[in-house]
Amino acid sequence: MNPQKVLIYTKKLSFLKDYWREVLIAFLFCLMWVKSKQDQRQIKEAYNVSVESLEEQIRGLQGLHKTELELRDEAIEKYQKDLDKLEKEYQKAVEDLEEEKNKNRDKYVENFSGDPEMLVEKIQDNYGFTYVP
Repeated sequence: MNPQKVLIYTKKLSFLKDYWREVLIAFLFCLMWVKSKQDQRQIKEAYNVSVESLEEQIRGLQGLHKTELELRDEAIEKYQKDLDKLEKEYQKAVEDLEEEKNKNRDKYVENFSGDPEMLVEKIQDNYGFTYVP
């Protein structure tokens, strides 16, 4: 071997012999730095996967929300139609009742205007009143 190379190796060995702790600490620091970079990369990958999963869940919930809104609108529309139908039926029933009431009033006026005693009997039968003259 070349004497210069031997001298360089001995200097290196002497340096390592004197400063082996510091060299070991520097090596372990480098090893920890590489490990932390790998952990950071894995954390970023896990974060990206969770973001994608959450975005997919949000898209699914938005679809469900849209469906629910459509169903709600259909239910409101059906309710309005049913309500309109009931209001028309009620209005017709009120008109029919008013018409029947007028017919009955006219009939009673006609029937009982000449015979007040018959009117008194009819009122007593219908309402349970006792006529006291």
